[in-house]
Order: sequence, then C-alpha cells, then structure tokens
Amino acid sequence: MFSFETKSVVMFEQGLTGVVERTIKPGAKGQIKFQGSYWSAALYPPHHDKAIPRGQRVTIIGREGITLLVHPML
Repeated sequence: MFSFETKSVVMFEQGLTGVVERTIKPGAKGQIKFQGSYWSAALYPPHHDKAIPRGQRVTIIGREGITLLVHPML
C-alpha cells in the first residue's frame, strides 16, 4: 500500500474498511476493528459533528501515530 506523509499524519492512497467497536465521537477517540485487530480511531477531518456508533462501517483514510483516521462510509 502506498501512502504519503505530511508532518505526523500519513494519508493512504486508497481507503480501507473497518468496523466501529467503541463509538467514535467528535473530538474524541473510539476504537475500530481492522484486519482482525483493534485500533484506536478518530474522525477525520476532525470537524465532523456526528458520532459514529458501534457496528457502523468506516473508511480508513490515514493514520496519525498509531491512531487510524476514519470517516463514515457513505
């Protein structure tokens, strides 16, 4: 998978799919399951105004450190 890095944020060239395990709220981290493992996750861009509830699928668009950056699947 190819990615490019800007400061500490790495954006992925292609989105990946995960499932929310712990609700992701605006301005707070939640948790997703991706490829059989659990990961810390945050909304990106961070100005989303709605939480993503448990069980909803998300698109993983990048990472910041070990936190995956996600947005709701359309």
